[in-house]
Amino acid sequence: MTKNIQYATITPPPKELIDCTNFVIDFAGRKFIHVGLDGSDDLNVMVQIITPSRYVCITSALLHKMFNIIPYILSTISHQNGKQRDRFFLKDEDYSLSRRNYRLECMLVVKSNHRDELAMLNRQDLLRIQEIQWAISESISHKFNVVRCSVKDQIDKLATHLSTNVYVDTSLTVEQMCMATRNIHNNLHVMNIFPNSENSFINQIKLYAEKQLAVQWANNIKYNDMYRVTIGYGDNETPDVIIINN
Repeated sequence: MTKNIQYATITPPPKELIDCTNFVIDFAGRKFIHVGLDGSDDLNVMVQIITPSRYVCITSALLHKMFNIIPYILSTISHQNGKQRDRFFLKDEDYSLSRRNYRLECMLVVKSNHRDELAMLNRQDLLRIQEIQWAISESISHKFNVVRCSVKDQIDKLATHLSTNVYVDTSLTVEQMCMATRNIHNNLHVMNIFPNSENSFINQIKLYAEKQLAVQWANNIKYNDMYRVTIGYGDNETPDVIIINN
């Protein structure tokens, strides 16, 4: 006898992504796919499957595996699916794709094996994903081959500028340097750090990849003895950074 599976609601929101693109699976059902760069994971492409009160963060490689087997999954999920048995379509160390009964409906469950994350998709959701899969693949390819390289280059340029023009106490922790990066000028085009023809990701870097920037800045300081400006601490103990144009 097949039992219905009930899952607890996940409360923490998914992490913000750099250059995030959203694809609608079911607007009324509040189901979406987000594709963007993960600032906490070396700017690798992350895919988030968002459903009401639940989500799962997966790799683009897993999503492409899911694309390949969607026709087979659809063939096993009938319209009258309340009595179908649970089964796994794919399972590895990190993720699993399985068929589960939920509220008398047969669903595809995409689940993380290391985090308390999952998303459930019904037959109509899978048909919609199949319809937009090539657009999603194009977005993933563009972000990995173009946007990721651009963001990495801007982090490197910004860290080089900071290590050359901003003095910091070498005893500062990475967390304290992260706080300092938040006060960087919002428009670096006017300071000739980035060319006007280049799309700037600086504000997204400050929000979502500040640790990677701070680590790169700290590494550059070890090999650079030129410092011009001192970071001062106000009453709120937040560093005020002044960037001087060369």
